[in-house]
Amino acid sequence: MSDVRDGLSELLRPGEEIFVSESEADVLAIVRDVPDEVRVAVGARARQRILAEHKAQHRAAEVEGHLSEVLSGHGVTRVNAESPIAPT
Repeated sequence: MSDVRDGLSELLRPGEEIFVSESEADVLAIVRDVPDEVRVAVGARARQRILAEHKAQHRAAEVEGHLSEVLSGHGVTRVNAESPIAPT
């Protein structure tokens, strides 16, 4: 469960992988009214998605992709340990 956050829906699907609350009343309603098996299933889906898509290696690959895009726009063709910036 989380409060409303920008970008949260990009990480987890609200209602399917996370419960999002806008108020204390929302939190109480989720705790009181959503059956245990539904809450457990939502948590399991969230865990599965996080482990599949949001580990450090996935984030590193994402950063590398963004860097490649930025560097290619500035005449840089590759980045590596021996030659950090190789101009074109």
